[in-house]
Parts: sequence; structure tokens; C-alpha cells
Amino acid sequence: MSLVEWWGFGAPLTGIGLHTPASVHYGTAHEIRTQRAHTLDAAFTANPDRSRGRRPTPPALPTIAWINDPNRAALIKSACQMSHTP
Repeated sequence: MSLVEWWGFGAPLTGIGLHTPASVHYGTAHEIRTQRAHTLDAAFTANPDRSRGRRPTPPALPTIAWINDPNRAALIKSACQMSHTP
């Protein structure tokens, strides 16, 4: 597996809720997060003391993710350009 393949498909990233870029891009992240929540619920039910009595939850998915966060003016310009395209 090349570095690019590993990074896109094999490396979970903390900035996107411990998902791979591919799972976020292809839309499987919500399903994976739901499966993780079921697994964590089962683990908590089996041994609640392990979590100090608090039910664990998987990390939240971000609503937006950037490699380089654009400034506000660039976002407004981009949105205006997109609204004027046919």
C-alpha cells in the first residue's frame, strides 16, 4: 500500500472524528460512527466501572473540515461565485 493509499484509506485522523478521509468523502462515516456507538454501548453495559460510570461516545463528526482554513472574505467570494454559476 502506498503512502497516499494508506493516508486516504488506512489512517484514521483525529480532526475528522477518527475516520479516514475516504470514509468521510464517500459518506460512510455516519454509519461507522453509529456502529462504534453500538460497540461502546455494549462495552459499557458489560463493564460500566471501566468507564468510571460514564457512557463513552465516539468522537463527533465535524460539520466542515479544512486543510488550510480560508479566511472569511475568500469563503464569501467562493459562495458568491457558486451561486452565479448555471
